[in-house]
Amino acid sequence: MTEFMEARERARDIADCLLWLDKEERLPRILSREERQGCKLINKLAKEEDVRPLIEMMEGLWASLEVEKIMGPLPTYDRECLICGKKLEPSVGTYFDDDPAEVQLVPAYPGVLFETTGNYGSTIFDSVMGNEHLHVVICDDCLKERASRVFFFKTMSRQRKMYDIQRWNPEKHYGE
Repeated sequence: MTEFMEARERARDIADCLLWLDKEERLPRILSREERQGCKLINKLAKEEDVRPLIEMMEGLWASLEVEKIMGPLPTYDRECLICGKKLEPSVGTYFDDDPAEVQLVPAYPGVLFETTGNYGSTIFDSVMGNEHLHVVICDDCLKERASRVFFFKTMSRQRKMYDIQRWNPEKHYGE
């Protein structure tokens, strides 16, 4: 991942954190309209020269508002496969917003991220309120090796909770 992409990803994390803390009224002052717009805009801009000033703004806000005193340092998130432990290194991917002209470079990881709020009956993790969750990453190689134990669900009817359930085939392209 390039130095710019790392700085942009950190700035996006800072922006998300600042917006949440502002909403929860946990910052020493309310964010200005421009600061709030900058936090929202950082995910929309595609060109490096447009994003650089926002990255500097996010870093400046993070320091001036002393957010680390409120939350501690901004957490880092290494994406390691749950099964083999391999650290997933990002390659440059592309992201299209509603407008294909707004192509953004974002990191793409060779694996699948699973998010869960737990499961009723689990003796290890179950977020009763639903506002906490676990992230689990499984690399593409491990997922492919264990494809016979993976099920693919396709919603057929939301009203009656009907699904087409079949064994997952990693060679098939879903959503086509």
